[in-house]
Amino acid sequence: MILDPPRAGTTKNFIECTTALNPRKILYISCDPRMQVRNLNQFRKQGYVTNKLELVDLFPYTDHVETVVLMSKVNPGK
Repeated sequence: MILDPPRAGTTKNFIECTTALNPRKILYISCDPRMQVRNLNQFRKQGYVTNKLELVDLFPYTDHVETVVLMSKVNPGK
């Protein structure tokens, strides 16, 4: 699943609905790293872990940065 929410991030309800679909991997793109961290904590509570994080500088010479995070579902049996 690929998520690219607005600057304000996404909602707890959306995260719960997304994780109810039980995707193995989620790619989360964000233009506000603070909101992304808030949302990643909610995804973690739903059983997802961060595998990789990349920063992408789409606007050089500004303090704006895009963050791309790959998450995967934790397998409790392993």
